[in-house]
Amino acid sequence: ANMILTAAHVIDEFNGEPFAIGVEGRTLSTEARMNFNLPPSGSTRNDDAIDVGAIRLKEEWPNDTGRTFLNVDQIQLVPRLNSRLAYMIFGCTATRTKVDHPKKTLSAEPLHLFGLHESVGILGNPQFEDSLHVAMSAPTKEMVSSSGERVQLPSLRGLSGGAVWSFDPLDGNNMAANARLVAVFTEHQRGKFGVGTRIGSHFELIRTGWPDLSEH
Repeated sequence: ANMILTAAHVIDEFNGEPFAIGVEGRTLSTEARMNFNLPPSGSTRNDDAIDVGAIRLKEEWPNDTGRTFLNVDQIQLVPRLNSRLAYMIFGCTATRTKVDHPKKTLSAEPLHLFGLHESVGILGNPQFEDSLHVAMSAPTKEMVSSSGERVQLPSLRGLSGGAVWSFDPLDGNNMAANARLVAVFTEHQRGKFGVGTRIGSHFELIRTGWPDLSEH
């Protein structure tokens, strides 16, 4: 099945809106089913530390786009609490994404946000746990664009749901080859730290929401 992993608050914000995927500079309309966790009883989404969502695309989604989905062997479920570990968040912010719905075109500039591994204890919130979340230090003024240029850090609105990859910065030429998807970006705290929910929580959501996929 074709799945998109995201943050639950992204689904909250756009629930009921037409669903389209941006591929090769154009938008493709498709049908999808969405599943996401609910905040604890009596709490709001702002108090939800898990914040996981999954979107299952209709099976007839076209495969002529020249893109492939992430292979399972590129996903890492076991936390690597290594002092050398670094993370890269990959995604598009709202301010750098433009969609022309009538023309079904899309222009976006993906951004790479790098940060070093931190214990989630630095966030000062007991709801965050190293086994469920990743935390990373992040630059507050500069980041790297997809073209490799250093740019001023824009508003990170829209980056939620972006992929968080782990890598060893000492791997040299093997750094990209050994990178693993470990989490989905959920928030940027206090202008200092990025937070993501580990992929295992998304897999559990998929397993419970779509039992027919649990064996895969």
